[in-house]
Amino acid sequence: MILAITGGIGSGKSVVSRILATMGIPVYDTDLEARRIMSSPEVSEQLQSEFGDAAFNRKELASIVFNNSEKLLKLNAIVHPAVRLDFKRWCHSLQVPIIAFETALLSESGMDHDCDAVILVDAPEEVRIERVIKRNGIGREDVVKRIISQNYNPQFTCPVYRINNDNNSAVLLQLMALPFF
Repeated sequence: MILAITGGIGSGKSVVSRILATMGIPVYDTDLEARRIMSSPEVSEQLQSEFGDAAFNRKELASIVFNNSEKLLKLNAIVHPAVRLDFKRWCHSLQVPIIAFETALLSESGMDHDCDAVILVDAPEEVRIERVIKRNGIGREDVVKRIISQNYNPQFTCPVYRINNDNNSAVLLQLMALPFF
């Protein structure tokens, strides 16, 4: 079984991922792996061709793509297929009953076709904004731009299990109540 862990920026996807990892479930972190993949020769060449030297500076690249939806689409068109292929290779290297992956852009990346169920992590927008400001050290306006750029309105074809991560609800208890644990 392949579980997708998704939700908007600051919702707490990584919290859910860490809990699953402590339960012994392998978790593929698409953001972390995308950074690695972006520095691979074939992907970095494409990025440099599209974004110039900004391709090698994460903050500069983020500034470009989160202010220009066309540039964001171009970045995603380069990175998402490479991450998806890497994920499939990773899955085939494992022999375990449950595998999970964490991604903010499940449908946009095409990885919604690679999972059997979705764990949708949710939190109120103000909680999410405060988490991202604290975690990333960026201003409120930049966080709001990222939330808007995600345009998070997912449509899933497999079962979806919602986890409330509002700082008041027990995430572990919600996870343990899911039918596959």
